[in-house]
Amino acid sequence: LGTVVFVVTLWALLGAKGGKDRSEKTPYAEPATEQASEDNLYLDLEQFFQGTEVDVGRVGDRTCVNFPVSLLFTDPYSIRFREEAASVLDLLATVLRLHPEREITIIGHVDNALLPPEARQRYGNHLNVGFRYAEVVHTRLSTEFNLQESRFTVATRGEFEPIASNDTASGQKQNRRVVVWVLPPTAAD
Repeated sequence: LGTVVFVVTLWALLGAKGGKDRSEKTPYAEPATEQASEDNLYLDLEQFFQGTEVDVGRVGDRTCVNFPVSLLFTDPYSIRFREEAASVLDLLATVLRLHPEREITIIGHVDNALLPPEARQRYGNHLNVGFRYAEVVHTRLSTEFNLQESRFTVATRGEFEPIASNDTASGQKQNRRVVVWVLPPTAAD
């Protein structure tokens, strides 16, 4: 079995400026580029998730799929999948199976709101909550949907890369997300 890598970037630990709102850099909100029009994976994902809460975008040659935590889990701290999550993850897995040469990075993001006592006891901090989001999505994709475990890297950015202000409930909800990055084929492929 592949190894799940717990990655917390040095930027996230040292470069984050106190949870500053970085909404102007929302990676999955970039418009499609000419390069994306040649990428069947991107086009498939965009078509599959059109009209849903899932955002699909491009950054350079990487495809980004953003899943709101509220779409996947019954509540942000239980980490229990909603029934609807199965169909959403099945759509993702279907496209990923068509592109076995692609590696996948799953990153969990959270808001910076004070963790409820039970969540604080269970997870300790926001980084662990974000990692748990990514970890359970990875586990489900590799076990239930039979995607090769070695294709995945699992990471967290915790509360360090917000896409909306954490000053409102709406912004906090937007910041709780699981982002799936699908990387381009390597030169060896």
